[in-house]
Amino acid sequence: LDLWADDPVEDAPTIEVEAMRVGPARAPVDWRGEEPTLTPRHGTEAAMVGLRTLPIVGRDAERERLWALLHEVGRTGEPRMIRIDGPAGSGVDRLTSWVCERAIETGAAYVAEADAALEDLLGRDRPTVWVDGSPTALGLAGTLGRAPVLLVLRRGSHEGSTVETMTLGPVPLPALRLLIHHVVTADETTEQRVVEAAGGLPGFAVELLQHWIRVGALATVGGRYVLTGPHPPLPPSWAELRTEAVDRFVEGDDGLRAGLELIARWSPPNVQLDAVEAALRWLATRGVAAPREGWVRDACAAGLLVRDGGIVRCSSPGVVAAVVDHPDARARRDLAFEAIANTATDPLARSRAWVACGDLRRATEGLYIGYELVGLLRRLGTPANDPLFAECLLGEASTLFVRGDGDRMEAVLDELGDDLPRHLRAWALAQRADLANLRSRPDLAGALVDAALALDPDQVDVRVAWARHQSVVARDRAALERILEWASDGPGRGLFLRLASRTAAVLGDKRLALELLDRSDAIEPGNPHALTMRGMLAASLGEDERALAALEAAARVHRDQGNVFGVLVTLRWRIDVLLDAAREDEAWVLLDQADLIESRFGSSQAMLDLFRAERSGDRPGGAELEACLVQIAGESSTQDHSPRPLVSWAQAVGDRDLLERALDHAIAVDTRLGHPRLARWLALREALSDSLPDRP
Repeated sequence: LDLWADDPVEDAPTIEVEAMRVGPARAPVDWRGEEPTLTPRHGTEAAMVGLRTLPIVGRDAERERLWALLHEVGRTGEPRMIRIDGPAGSGVDRLTSWVCERAIETGAAYVAEADAALEDLLGRDRPTVWVDGSPTALGLAGTLGRAPVLLVLRRGSHEGSTVETMTLGPVPLPALRLLIHHVVTADETTEQRVVEAAGGLPGFAVELLQHWIRVGALATVGGRYVLTGPHPPLPPSWAELRTEAVDRFVEGDDGLRAGLELIARWSPPNVQLDAVEAALRWLATRGVAAPREGWVRDACAAGLLVRDGGIVRCSSPGVVAAVVDHPDARARRDLAFEAIANTATDPLARSRAWVACGDLRRATEGLYIGYELVGLLRRLGTPANDPLFAECLLGEASTLFVRGDGDRMEAVLDELGDDLPRHLRAWALAQRADLANLRSRPDLAGALVDAALALDPDQVDVRVAWARHQSVVARDRAALERILEWASDGPGRGLFLRLASRTAAVLGDKRLALELLDRSDAIEPGNPHALTMRGMLAASLGEDERALAALEAAARVHRDQGNVFGVLVTLRWRIDVLLDAAREDEAWVLLDQADLIESRFGSSQAMLDLFRAERSGDRPGGAELEACLVQIAGESSTQDHSPRPLVSWAQAVGDRDLLERALDHAIAVDTRLGHPRLARWLALREALSDSLPDRP
């Protein structure tokens, strides 16, 4: 099934193909946007301007070609590859950065920052611009199949006609003079010397100007930079200028050099770290030593820095004068990391810099607590009873719970120390309750979540765990009233309303369940979980079309968010609704879509495996069915699954114990949903007791 075809697949329902199809790139036909104003710099600012902040000059044809390729990827859905080549200083990196920046500004594409981002990015509805400097990038492209990707290669030697090569030569002299004017105001003689020495390479021209300012070969006279002598020093290459600046900064400190290399790897092409680049440049070129004590105060007084919530930040891009030339190499390195942490626009780069400084509390500010930060703290050997580390571990456990990964969740919770603050102990108990629900132990889950609520009744995470448990096991309206009380005020109102809706459905009040979902939509419009619940309720009422429409809307939101797991969940439910309505052909079209998504992202869903077996007529053996039961029972605390194929295959296997467990699961699910199938399961359960003898 080609989901990216311009026309629906023959014999496939048009509405289903349209729902998953990726349309053309939503990009302007012309790449041109608002160009930056060319304003010359003065004083030390001219020596610190970052190359990434400079406009692109003399590259209109190249930008036209890149933009045309991106449109072609969006129109055809076919991947394309282009290699940008050129000597150092010709602007290869700047051009690749530009196509990423422009794609983000116009919404034309998603930009991949790292290999790990591919999993989510390739499931979205716009093309992806993938920038790679590795010589093995073509091997990566070969694994992408028909994904709509424009691969931009910055370096490496590649053979073959499938790769288009764009070689950057010298820029026209008028464009180069325009760029020089953007950096400094210089006399004609100085401009001519720079143009001649740079050989038409814009990066070399800018670095040469800054080099001459640093060594005193340029001085300001009447507001213009002029040469101080007839023969200014001419380094042989742009690369040597960069190496010289780094060597002067590190002064033989291998650890500091390694730190700079690490910092360079933190700068993905679509993130502008102008302040970081300026900080490193300042460290490398600072010629006058400043006092060791009071440098932050002095810099703030001079207007170079500002205090923002206790954190010192740059007062303007490109000026990082707070980082001084410290005689101690280690202290200088720490100051460099601190400057990055205070100025980086990328949250992960900021977090890593604070970890390098040893300030774990600031490392979490503005960063989602997940696998990346937990891994950093583990590598640092952080004690298990450290509150920050415990907070990160609990955040990771929450993510694993949503994914239904009970084994890894338990391993993470086992890392927690014993001597924790009360609020973290309560959160840990709530997580243990969620784990018990994953493993179909509702009695243990109830005891744990009650203990957590008694320990810290005001904590939102604890309340959510309690409400989630009650939405499965509630037997009276007392639990519902308590959840509604929490939903009336404070954080998480939309989530509590959704949990209250599910609890109302369990109690049989579907009118109230729909009303609560309406209230949730007013707070969080378009929430995919609310849409999924609305689809489940409609299915339980036998309103198939309303159910399918709501589930399809939820799938669209999940796709826009790059949530592959959410897309698969909605596909499972849509297949279930279609099979219950005896619309097998439409269900198998959706199953083909699920196959494509799973093969691309390497995920595995037990219920989809059962649907595949139902489609093929192959019945699983007892061991396979046992494995499915374990996984489905674990996932049922967060997502309900169709019990129909599970029961039919248990009947085919002929194992009474498995059939009893399958029927118990079916009764629990459809009791929770109030689905008309419930009467069928109850009758089968009663007949099973009469027709099969008890086993010894």
